[in-house]
Parts: sequence; structure tokens; C-alpha cells
Amino acid sequence: MHPSEIPPPDLPPPPNSAAWAAYVLAFENWAHSSAASHGLGRETSIDTYRVMWMSLAKWALAKPQIALPQQLTKHDLEQFLERRDSRRDAGDDLSPRYVWRLLNLVDRILSHQSAAQRLSSPSATRPPEPMAIGSAAMELLQARPEWLHANTADKDPAPDYLNAAQAKDLVNFLSAARPRPGRRGAAHTWQELRNRSMVALQLGAGATPAEIRALTLASVLSQGGQRNGLPWKLVIAGHAKTAQREAPIAAWAGHILRHWLETRQEQGIPGEHLFPSTRTGKPIAKVAHYLAVCQTIGASGLDKTLVAGGSYRLRHTFALRQLRRGREEAEVARWLGVEPAEMARYRPLVFTPVVEVV
Repeated sequence: MHPSEIPPPDLPPPPNSAAWAAYVLAFENWAHSSAASHGLGRETSIDTYRVMWMSLAKWALAKPQIALPQQLTKHDLEQFLERRDSRRDAGDDLSPRYVWRLLNLVDRILSHQSAAQRLSSPSATRPPEPMAIGSAAMELLQARPEWLHANTADKDPAPDYLNAAQAKDLVNFLSAARPRPGRRGAAHTWQELRNRSMVALQLGAGATPAEIRALTLASVLSQGGQRNGLPWKLVIAGHAKTAQREAPIAAWAGHILRHWLETRQEQGIPGEHLFPSTRTGKPIAKVAHYLAVCQTIGASGLDKTLVAGGSYRLRHTFALRQLRRGREEAEVARWLGVEPAEMARYRPLVFTPVVEVV
């Protein structure tokens, strides 16, 4: 693990207590068992995992206190990851591989603890076996493909994407909110319009979730395109891993974005962030953004299996649509902010028939 991925000791050690001892004991028992079965080959591995677990433990024992590790829920883990991510530079998401290691660590420790408790309980008084030991961590991991596949053997799983019919249905749903010649758009709150615009830019411009949250009003170019006044390009700020770049906005997504910008101006929502979380202009947080995307995709009528992990499925769909239209791999990679070599994962899918979305 890179040193930058190790959680900082930013919380004071909790006092000696039964609650703290429960977390310590859970880890040490698992570590001892793993070392005995050759599951951990180096002392440095144990130390790294110990730092990760104790960082989670310190957070869990802050008020309101989560006294026992098995009481950690999916929501608790989301909050912890959100807190860790918020302490990093804007636009620099927490490493997917770090999240994968942490969630697997939580699952392994709680699974070991649960198994030990069952073995120590007399059969007559043994509690019913849970449906899924450590399921909170695994449920969260399964919901986010970019985390789930972060440590796969080939490092390059086949990308999930929307097929032509699914993409068209989603575009039609998103576009129903905007007015068109001779008819008004469907009535929506400003939050719903914001959410549809965020999803539109992920499907229609290929932006990552972190980039969507970091976009400002200045990131949108509306002049100089084929249709003057219609947003047609995003200027995506660089960060520690990538340089600043530009990405095209599909015309249908530009119409949705323009309607959002007009609505925002009419309602006097201040601030420089393109997609604020409140009427005061406060930037949207990671978990709030993720839930907004899930809610919007879920409301579109698409199969429910397409909701979880939808953000990156939309980005992959954007990449495939561009490649199928004959765009050069290097150009699409530049729009996505990735190395050209990463385009190889799309090649087996490029020649699947596609229906244009206008």
C-alpha cells in the first residue's frame, strides 16, 4: 500500500474501555488466525491492516458511539469512507484499491469473529446463523463495481455499460424534464433537475463522479459550438493524477444542462459549484451524489440491477458510443482523462450494434 493511502492518525486514541478492547481483540484474533494459516505473509502487512482497522475503530467510537465492531452497518461504512475521502484534495477520490482492501478486511474480521462465537456456543444455545456474515461490507462493495473490481487478477474487468435500448430509455427519461418547442417540460424541483443534469453529464460527457462534484459554472462552455448558447464542452480541472482536459457534451445532454442553468438562475441559487447541494450553494458531498444518481436511474424505469454502480456504467457507455462512432482511441482516452492503453478493454465491445441517441 502506498503511504498516501494509509489513514492518518487524525483522531485521538479513545480511552481504555471495553468498547475499544472489543475492536482491538477482534483484529488481533483475526490477525493471529491469519498468520497461523499463512494468510498474512509479512509483519508489515499486519501492521498496515492494523492501522486501517484502528482508524475505523477510532471513528466508530467517536460520538455517537458504535460500541461493537459487529454493529457496523453499510451506512456507517459509507460515512467513514466519505469522511476519509473529504480529507483528500478536491477531485482526488479515495483509491478504489484502498476501499477494496478496507471492506474486505472488515468482512474477514467480522466473519472470523462470528465463526469463533458460533464455535464457542453450545449447540443448544447457539444463536441462529446470520444470512450473510459481514454482509454490510460486502453489500457496499457489491454496490460499487469500481471498488469490487479494484483488485481483480487482471486489473481490467469487462466494463459494465448500458445497451442501446437502455441508453435511449434513460436519455428520454432525463430529457422529459426540459421544455421543447410547443410544450413545457415536466414539473420538477430544482434538486430533481440538478440530479438529471448530473446523470446527463456522466452519460453524455463521460465525467467521473468526483469530476461532476468538482465542476463549476466556469467549467461549462456554451459559446463557440454548433448551436450558440447550448452547452457543448466541459473544461475539467486537473488534479494530482490528471491534467486539465476538455470533453464534448452530447447535444441532448447540453439541452438538459441549459435548462438546469436557466432554472438555477431563475431561483437565485448562488455559488460557483455547478451542482450545489443546497440553495445556499454548498457543494454536494460524495454519498449524497451517489444516492442522487441511484435515485434518478431507479426512477427512469431501467432494471433495478442497473442502479448500483451506475455512475461508472454511464461513463463506460459514453466511451463505447464514441468508439462505435469511429472516434480514435487516443481522442476518447483524452476526453476521459485516461491513458490510451486503457481503451483496449472496450475493443471486444465496439462492434456491437448501436442505435444513435440524438
